Amino acid sequence: MLTEQSFGKLVWVSVKPLIKITLPSLVGAYLIKSGKINNNGLKVAAKLQIYGALPCLMFANIVPSISFENFSSIGVCFGFGIFYMLVSYLMASIALKIVHVPENFKSGFVVAAVWSNWGNLPISVIQSLTSEYPFGKPMDEVLGVAYASFFVLLYNLTMYAGPGKTLIEKDYLVQLSRFGITGKRSLRRASTILTQSSLVSVEAEDFQEENDNQNIQANQEESCHSSRAIVYEQTDETQPLISPVELHTERSEIRRGFKRFWDNLLSPLSLVLLLSTFIAATPMLKALFVEVKNRESITAPDGKPVLSVILDSTQYLGAAAIPLALIVTGASFANMSIPRDSWSSLPIAAILGLSVIKLLILPVIGVAAVFAIDKTTNIFEGKEAKILKMICLYYSCTVTSTNQISLATLAASEFNTEGNVDILCAFVIVQYILYPISGTAIIATGIRILL
Repeated sequence: MLTEQSFGKLVWVSVKPLIKITLPSLVGAYLIKSGKINNNGLKVAAKLQIYGALPCLMFANIVPSISFENFSSIGVCFGFGIFYMLVSYLMASIALKIVHVPENFKSGFVVAAVWSNWGNLPISVIQSLTSEYPFGKPMDEVLGVAYASFFVLLYNLTMYAGPGKTLIEKDYLVQLSRFGITGKRSLRRASTILTQSSLVSVEAEDFQEENDNQNIQANQEESCHSSRAIVYEQTDETQPLISPVELHTERSEIRRGFKRFWDNLLSPLSLVLLLSTFIAATPMLKALFVEVKNRESITAPDGKPVLSVILDSTQYLGAAAIPLALIVTGASFANMSIPRDSWSSLPIAAILGLSVIKLLILPVIGVAAVFAIDKTTNIFEGKEAKILKMICLYYSCTVTSTNQISLATLAASEFNTEGNVDILCAFVIVQYILYPISGTAIIATGIRILL
């Protein structure tokens, strides 16, 4: 039974990480509102974080903490990530049958439920949490960030190279069909030629922003090429004849699909995650960066492994990743706005319903799953079991990815149709308002389970 003193300590330990992430966010909001930085400055800061500091943070944490002995923990992280996505998809599908969601946001609603902010926000909390009681061992923080990195990799692969981005675009294809552009081939044609401009907004954890821009530029170039001889007309789904231009468009889409997959697989973050995992799991290579038990390696004049200076450098640069990302997050939220004339048309039931799914129902399912697996299997055994359980538990309680706002903005510009960004902003803002309560509760629950 908790004493008054231990209860107070539990609450403070649970709230402390959220205070740490709030302060840098407030700094970002102040900087943008006071005019100290503008949107161009935000883009530069975001790119420094995405392509410089963040990959270094991942490398510096994965190489020393992951080993052949705990390599199976990577599969546990992927497994829980996929489980949370599937459960979220199921609950979102049920919610669509119960609450009203605007026709041009039904696929976006599913994306908002399935893909969460698995980047800077959870990692910042994990860094703070694992450095305190009941953790606090020298490698706990490093190992926590390393495990979190694999949730980030899963997010990137499924959002960009998987169905996430396609689902976001689906809402805009539905709008195109209202203008008489029907049938799969016609919608594909429209999605190719209705693209002459792009708009990039800065978001909190956009780990693939540059790849998005490259994909959009490729879309624009191909659409300009294929739109020279196209005339819009009503096309039936079963039309047997395929024009050369239509065939060219379909082939272009296939090429773009492969290009999108490889671009995101070969992005700096994905490459660093794969490379660092390979090094960490290969004792001969790992010994070049850190000391490995029962294995000799080449050393530098100071007696340390010959490549330890690279690891030290990545740790030094990686330390800036999360504070910088939180500043960008705060600035991005300060830039958000929902026009007053659209307030009355917001789907309040859907907004609250999604918040309940992500911040109440899914965390309860996550706690139950971790507890059940812990009691019936030996997955969470070993000296690092506490960290792994806490990471798997915490990732059940995350908010909608603000990166979806950028992708929706890009899609609206690409398809030259009315966007649903105002609706999406309302969903995100409500979740971030409620998150401190839910986040504190899930952290406290996790600590109680571990004690």
